[in-house]
Amino acid sequence: MGHPVGFADLVMFGLVAGWLTVRTGGLEAAIALHVANNLISSVVAAALGDLGMDETAADMPWQFAVIDVPVLLAYAWVVVRLARGAGVATESSVEPCDRVPPPRGPEAETGLADHREDPQDSSNRHLSPSSSARR
Repeated sequence: MGHPVGFADLVMFGLVAGWLTVRTGGLEAAIALHVANNLISSVVAAALGDLGMDETAADMPWQFAVIDVPVLLAYAWVVVRLARGAGVATESSVEPCDRVPPPRGPEAETGLADHREDPQDSSNRHLSPSSSARR
């Protein structure tokens, strides 16, 4: 069923993983955290002879959460310091609204604005003149 402390630890894990993803600009640090977490918990379970148990992380007792939260925060601090030292970009230089202007006019309502081709622009031709003549 789970304990509130176990659920709180899972929420903390998700928040740290999400924050790392934003701060480092990629999923690698969050994935590494998840792999390390699963590996350590499997090794501990094997050492205690509990590999066959059916409990989940939500069933974690408070004693493990007291250890897990500082370890999560320390990992996040180390990764962000390393990313900063390596010059990892944490912000995009392109604003999402600057990428493509929204379509205007009657084409916007029908969806035709995205599919029109400019007859003067040969860059959006997918067929060469010889292949279109073969049709």
